[in-house]
Amino acid sequence: MNATPDTWFHNAVVDGVQRLYALNLMDRPSAETVPLVAVTWVEVLWSWLPWTEQLDAWRLPVAFRHLAASAERWPAPKQLRAHLPARRQTQPALPPAAPSGPTEEQRARLAEVTERLRKRVGHSIGGKSTPLTRGTFPAAHEDAIEPARGSTGSLELS
Repeated sequence: MNATPDTWFHNAVVDGVQRLYALNLMDRPSAETVPLVAVTWVEVLWSWLPWTEQLDAWRLPVAFRHLAASAERWPAPKQLRAHLPARRQTQPALPPAAPSGPTEEQRARLAEVTERLRKRVGHSIGGKSTPLTRGTFPAAHEDAIEPARGSTGSLELS
């Protein structure tokens, strides 16, 4: 944790102490000591946890308002902790959107595979529909074109 409080934090605490002072609470510090009191509050509160502006900037004014609303005497810094709201849970960043179509590398690979299939099968793939029957595929793949029940025994590629 940074030893020197961030500016946003310093300003929020000093503002809160000034507002408490304006309430004229019993046992409030003298006007001459308010600057030292405010610096002490900044140092004490800063030491509690690793404060971050994104998560905590809204919490300090809320805590000071609640403390001011309930205080009858000048409070100690530790009394502010009871009024400090919990941090809001932040949503994790969404992953980047998937590309809308194939990349150039994927298109090139697909064209290569398509060309190899054309040469191997000997038919036009992606063009005109061609009947595919036994004996058209290499022998190792004959069982892959077993006709479905009730079919005519030929498959169509489209």
